[in-house]
Amino acid sequence: MPGLGLQRAIALLVASTLVLQAQSDDKDGIYTDPTHLQGASDIVVSDNKIAYVAVDSNYFSLVALSVKSSYSPAFVDATSLDNSASTPLNLTTSRGTEGSNSSAGWGDVGASAQDLLSSSVSKKVALHSGGAPQTSPSVLVVSPYLEPYFTRVNLDTATGAFNSQCSVGSKYAIGAKDVLVHVDTAYILTTDNHMEVFDVSAYYIYDCASYLGGYAFEGSYPGDSWTPSAFAVSFPFAYVLSKDNQELKVLNVNNPSYIKQTGSLQDYNYLSSGEAMVIQGSYAYIAVDSAGGLSFGSTLMVIVSLAHTDPQIIGYYEEDEDENVCLGPNSLAVKGKYAYLSCPQSCSLVVVDVTNNFSPKRVGRLNDCDHLAFTSAIALHSNDVSEDPATEPGQSSAPKVAATTPTFVYAVSDIGSSLTVIDVSDPENPHISKYKSVSKKSLAGWKIALIILGVAAFITLWTLGGIFLFKHYQNKRRGQVLLA
Repeated sequence: MPGLGLQRAIALLVASTLVLQAQSDDKDGIYTDPTHLQGASDIVVSDNKIAYVAVDSNYFSLVALSVKSSYSPAFVDATSLDNSASTPLNLTTSRGTEGSNSSAGWGDVGASAQDLLSSSVSKKVALHSGGAPQTSPSVLVVSPYLEPYFTRVNLDTATGAFNSQCSVGSKYAIGAKDVLVHVDTAYILTTDNHMEVFDVSAYYIYDCASYLGGYAFEGSYPGDSWTPSAFAVSFPFAYVLSKDNQELKVLNVNNPSYIKQTGSLQDYNYLSSGEAMVIQGSYAYIAVDSAGGLSFGSTLMVIVSLAHTDPQIIGYYEEDEDENVCLGPNSLAVKGKYAYLSCPQSCSLVVVDVTNNFSPKRVGRLNDCDHLAFTSAIALHSNDVSEDPATEPGQSSAPKVAATTPTFVYAVSDIGSSLTVIDVSDPENPHISKYKSVSKKSLAGWKIALIILGVAAFITLWTLGGIFLFKHYQNKRRGQVLLA
């Protein structure tokens, strides 16, 4: 029937057009940028939804991306680190051992440039929100590559873009492994096994930061080295982890000029593989890789109680080998009752319920080898939270995120040169943020399609009706002829 064929052809053409239109309106939370994100090594996210990414690159060292739209990250700014306005660390006193700044000189335990270049240490970044009224927000970037020691980049409060920058250089051959900021105080782990403390309340190009004090890490016996691998600050304490020394140290940093150790935890089974650490409340969450990235069956996170003078491991997150859940955990974020574990060797992000710190359990997992295979770091951001006091043993009195609160994990990939936004608002169903729209153009297309289909249907019915009447008339005449 020609009318029916015409109707089908028109319907197929219109449907194909609408499908293509819908696909063009779909968006997801993946931003790929080989120019700026090649070698991405660390990430922080500000309250106004700007992601700052540290990059190990010859061209750019710091990149700003807007993540105000979770399904459409956008480029804001990029900069290299300039040490032309570097403030040298001409200290009146030397860095020292416990409770003193006078016994060990700068660079006494220094690492060579070749050692640093061959190590896996990368640039790290921390956000200073501008605690002092006169201070605007800034980003601190530290580099293991000796010079500058650390750089502070001032931010435009409206756009999040980069303004002026200043840097602190060193007259000794040292670099920095990591940086954290508490209010107006910056804590920096150095490549020669020290922790340095700086006041960053003021910002001037030629007066970038004021040195407050430091601490030299030493082994159990004189002459033994003690190499920090991760640290966290929950004022007035700093918690420093060494996987080489299988130890967690607790330092009182209330007085930066007299930092002293107040406790420690030695554990040869799990701390020897500690990769990352986050403090929430009176607990430390440490990502570990007890299998050394060689098999799936292993302990992936330990929970340490900090309520006592000497910390104690109280909980373990473990998976069976046949589950194939997480391999090679390297980054960790914790918020409220959930911990988020990045596992690049298994292309996955794992969500762990830590409501009961004695018995953490996995509740969700995202596996995506297209985007999570080379994750170097993750950061977490969510909206307002409310207090949820602990009522049961083993439950931390930490902020609890409401079920309806949008919560996102931001994962950066060094080799993939990308930022991936993962929606973890539903912990049991983490997924890459997506958006499907029906634009005005699409709605207009639907209206046109309905009109065309209506006209086609009318033509078809008219044609079928005509054919039916014509055949009925022919049959009637044929009958009359036969009777005659």
